[in-house]
Amino acid sequence: EYKGLQASHVIVDFQLANDTLATSKDHVDITVLGPGIADKLETKVDKFGPPYFLDNLQDGTYTVKLELLGADNKLIPNGEWNSTTRTIKIDREAQPEPMAMPSASAASSAAPAHK
Repeated sequence: EYKGLQASHVIVDFQLANDTLATSKDHVDITVLGPGIADKLETKVDKFGPPYFLDNLQDGTYTVKLELLGADNKLIPNGEWNSTTRTIKIDREAQPEPMAMPSASAASSAAPAHK
């Protein structure tokens, strides 16, 4: 869930292992479906660079799908992570939940003992 100001600038991030992205070769397709998107929003990532963001999304539920595709635009059949779909919820009016910080006493008690 992305609430309040967090909903204005949502990062789309992924990790890639054992492959290299390149123009006209392996690439990652990003597809987004949801409120305010007429058909679907798509982009092809063929090199690592600046991150991708979803800006100014409307309130509602979105589906974000990332797929690792080969030069033939077919899914690379190597593991369950090569096609991943996530659902995100945007609520601009809601207040984000504060992040909990560990207390100093909890941090010191979690430290390993030295011998």
